[in-house]
Amino acid sequence: MSSGQGEVRVNMASEEVDLRPVTRVEKQEISDRDPTRMNQHVKVTFEEVYAEPHETVHSFDSVWLTSNKVFTFTKTWCYRLTTAVCAVPLSVFWGIHFACLACVTIWCCQPCVKAYQIELSCIRGFFQSLLDALYRPCFQTMGYLFYNIRVNLQKGGNQAKD
Repeated sequence: MSSGQGEVRVNMASEEVDLRPVTRVEKQEISDRDPTRMNQHVKVTFEEVYAEPHETVHSFDSVWLTSNKVFTFTKTWCYRLTTAVCAVPLSVFWGIHFACLACVTIWCCQPCVKAYQIELSCIRGFFQSLLDALYRPCFQTMGYLFYNIRVNLQKGGNQAKD
């Protein structure tokens, strides 16, 4: 792409295609990279990993401060270098994976589920008729038999007489 051109966004969810050039990334997209807070468990600071609970097990202040800086620096740059190498290929892989997963779900799984629902509705009707004809009269009769049974529980030795 030449320097004077921007990229074009195509929104496949709607019937319209937006052909306006995209010239910059929104500031919100860069500053808030976890808007749904799905990776809060990955936020690790030096203080969450290392702790010296009592004065008798404190290292020198300069060692503690230097360790904090080295830990933070190493974690930051190791993450940046790893993502510089792996982020784009993994984005391609996961994009393909989720696209295939969506395709299989939409075009294979959902039609199978719908077909089973239709097929099982016939079987459900048969079993419902069978239960209504055979078991419902038995259980209704048992309900009528036990309908008037009353149980009185009392503390102590006095028994109620009906």
